[in-house]
Amino acid sequence: MNTQLKLILISLILTLTLTGCGSDSDSDDPATGNGSPSNNEQADNPEDTSEETPVLDNPDETAIAPIPEYELQGTWGNECHPVLGSEQYIVDHVEFIEGNYSGSVTLSQDADCAFPVNSYSVSGSYNVAEDIILSSGITVKAINIADIRRYMTPSNDEVAIAYNSIEFCEHTNWEKDVAFEVTNCPDFDQEESNQVFNIYMIEDGQLFVGDLEADENNDGSTPDKRPAQISNISYNKL
Repeated sequence: MNTQLKLILISLILTLTLTGCGSDSDSDDPATGNGSPSNNEQADNPEDTSEETPVLDNPDETAIAPIPEYELQGTWGNECHPVLGSEQYIVDHVEFIEGNYSGSVTLSQDADCAFPVNSYSVSGSYNVAEDIILSSGITVKAINIADIRRYMTPSNDEVAIAYNSIEFCEHTNWEKDVAFEVTNCPDFDQEESNQVFNIYMIEDGQLFVGDLEADENNDGSTPDKRPAQISNISYNKL
């Protein structure tokens, strides 16, 4: 894989799971057990084993428990920023709609990202799993991305012509702003999995994900190889 495409892939991987500080672990204070108010109330009233039925404002209303994925729902992105170790710039976006995930990275040569070269995008499904406490003491959540499909879109005619000249991903009909699926492209690393196991946290309204490039032993390829630290790239809700 050439350097430019490798940079795109690395950038996108960082978005899949989004260095920040802070923790949302106050509710798990070991000094008070699991910190559950309901447990404490039961201890004060050992003879009361009944469960109080919630009163609904509307008799036809159904009480629905919030799902862990709720806080991720919507579109997240960041402003044009440089690619580490490169003179290129990217803009990242990720979107979570119910159980579906999509993400994109648009690569540009200018600091305003006004003249994009191409974009790389993925789609798939996701689920949020257990809480994880990192060695730094930060509490994060596990996130699993599966059924990943990959796409490439030339953003100008010059790139499309260049792709056609080398028959990139075995296509000879690349066009500007037209996406081609490259999930099984022989020009990419064939060891890439169709799933990623990462971590994320939301702090002060910003989304942060695990740094999959920090340690090759924590590359997110398996559940026990999730990143051990958070990336310093943040995403805001759009």
